[in-house]
Amino acid sequence: MLLGRPVMIHDCDVYSVELPVDLDDHFITPLSLISVDNSPSKTSFYIASCKLYRILGDILREFYSASDEYRSMAEETWLCKVSSMMRFDKRLKDWLESLPKYLNWEVDYEMPLSDDIVRQRNVLQVRCCRKCTYADKGY
Repeated sequence: MLLGRPVMIHDCDVYSVELPVDLDDHFITPLSLISVDNSPSKTSFYIASCKLYRILGDILREFYSASDEYRSMAEETWLCKVSSMMRFDKRLKDWLESLPKYLNWEVDYEMPLSDDIVRQRNVLQVRCCRKCTYADKGY
């Protein structure tokens, strides 16, 4: 959900900019050695948001073009749009399945989560406009 805001990266650059490594800054030592523990990373939220915004930007370009006139659209063009809807639905499902377990609101995470991670889960859920399941899980 972009809430009417424009996409922040130009279309031709959105896939050429590499995403950061999924590692919080405090795990990088002065010698550039990386130490990792198994705790949830706050950087995962940023990466997941970027991936979601790529999909949402593609959806905006495909379905909300000022040049599209749905009332007079040819049947073949309309069927292509429906096919695109199915493709985007799959991309969104794949994105959700690729989330780390601690950010995926549809997965029961065994470990207790910090307030920051719970907030990040909530924000991703709202951005994705998925059915809220927190009431059922006691969050």
